Amino acid sequence: MSNPIRCLLLDDEYYALELLENYISKIDNFLIVGKCRSVSDALSVFDTNSIDLIFTDIQMPSLNGFSFLEKLTNIPSVIFTTAYKAHASEAFDINAIDYLVKPFTFERFEQAIQKFNLSMRLKLDSTETNGLMFKTDKKIYKIPFSEITIIEKSFDYAIIYANGKKHLMLKTLSRLEEELPADKFIRIHKSYIVSRQKVDKVDGDILYIDSQQIPISRARKKEIIKIIFGKP
Repeated sequence: MSNPIRCLLLDDEYYALELLENYISKIDNFLIVGKCRSVSDALSVFDTNSIDLIFTDIQMPSLNGFSFLEKLTNIPSVIFTTAYKAHASEAFDINAIDYLVKPFTFERFEQAIQKFNLSMRLKLDSTETNGLMFKTDKKIYKIPFSEITIIEKSFDYAIIYANGKKHLMLKTLSRLEEELPADKFIRIHKSYIVSRQKVDKVDGDILYIDSQQIPISRARKKEIIKIIFGKP
């Protein structure tokens, strides 16, 4: 059996945690490592455990679910569980796997788990096949890392430049930065990730790659140049 999916549950309502625990107990290979009713407790669990998937409410005393996620260095997969529909857009802005509106059935919960499993398979396939895999228009695409030059933020999407073509992907740059191999790609600006091997030169605050000019973060310029070219 593969390693279990380690889950952290966060909700200030006791019955909501009990329902999640009941639903998760019916799913094979999922393990609850933390069942918390406050953000401070959830942060303590996160600091001492490896977490694969977070189930979190949004409206809670003190800090809400979004504030909790902002405190994490690396955000794992997230499924929101809330009584409010109003925050769905904000949830998907941070690339949430799903958004469950209370009360939700076990069948609806299973759909969210299926979405999570698909995202995990795509991530694993990307690692094993040395390429980026993603789903769009109900089809799965694979782009070899060697063909990717630039990834650009465009609202809720990422534009992937590869082999002279553009591909639109519904995923944030922050999530892509976590998934892409650090020895091949680097984020040089809040709106750009580039292939380290394909950089032509840096002149001032501009990076040149594949005949395109990309701005560099001024605050990280020295660090970026050192990583790409191995120079201080």
